[in-house]
Amino acid sequence: MLKTLPYGLGDLTWDTNLGYNLLENNTDNFYFNDEILWFLNIHIIQKNDNNIRFLDKTLNDITHSLDNNVVGWDILLQNIIYIKNTDKINQKVIIFYGSSLSGILPLYFELFNEAYFIKEKYSNDCLDQTI
Repeated sequence: MLKTLPYGLGDLTWDTNLGYNLLENNTDNFYFNDEILWFLNIHIIQKNDNNIRFLDKTLNDITHSLDNNVVGWDILLQNIIYIKNTDKINQKVIIFYGSSLSGILPLYFELFNEAYFIKEKYSNDCLDQTI
């Protein structure tokens, strides 16, 4: 069941997120592809990886201080993921995402030359800082 995976898949059925709601059934279909890289609770941050950087909320690169940490909820909640490519769609984008999208973030890492991934609700303040 997705509920038992620690990767943000099926996390809406986790007891901490479910609250007082009752589910009649929490089974789900999970389609897997070896080409999709796991990120949440799997990816190890490398300070020398120039493609995936971690920024604080004021856009300072703090990747070096997170070196060798596994990307978990604590890191996603407190930081911005910044992706820098050179051979993709020549656009700079900001993606505000929720927990339901966290499991497939790597699908978006390879789309644009520059992308900011912010795990919080939409904010003009975030836009003003990154543009």
